[in-house]
Amino acid sequence: HLHCFKHWSGNAGEVCPTLQAAGREGLPGALVFGEEFGLSWENLIPQVVWRGADFGYLGHGHHTVRSTSKELVNKVSTWERLGRIPHGRNKKRAAAHAMSHAYENLLPRWQGIFWTAEAEQEVVRKSSALPWRKSSALPWADIKFTRFPSHPEEIQKLEEHGINAVGERIELEELAKYKYHLDIGGGGGTTWSGTIQKLAMPG
Repeated sequence: HLHCFKHWSGNAGEVCPTLQAAGREGLPGALVFGEEFGLSWENLIPQVVWRGADFGYLGHGHHTVRSTSKELVNKVSTWERLGRIPHGRNKKRAAAHAMSHAYENLLPRWQGIFWTAEAEQEVVRKSSALPWRKSSALPWADIKFTRFPSHPEEIQKLEEHGINAVGERIELEELAKYKYHLDIGGGGGTTWSGTIQKLAMPG
């Protein structure tokens, strides 16, 4: 963001447009502040949220770290062959349990996919325990990819077991409505500009 320092010094202390609030008339801002959008902490969605892409990184620096839909698919497929993953509503829970055995070798963003699967199962378990009580509870985690550039067949295999690694894209104004944001580094993760955007949000 050195260009913002240059803009500031060359324009009588004017704040760089990318560091100004979005949505204000006449300003091409890029930041979503709570005040401008009428967002307060008390009314934010109580979830941990992240959206990004899955690119391999760190693989050359640490041979046990693999970006690793393949790692997950291999583990889930092995459990399936051994008969450890039943059909029906327990299929996702068993698949998530299989994922836990590959956890240490997953990149942070894939560990987030595991947390989300676990959180979704927790909501289902609580709802099943009290079927007469209508619940609006949300999974505590919503950590997913917005796109998956390679190996779509592996994503499809996970989806067959109820593990949805790819979620809908969330624009900045919608993202600002969440209480908790993850900042995951690396290619396809949270960029420097993305970090600043998150710091500006009310969550």
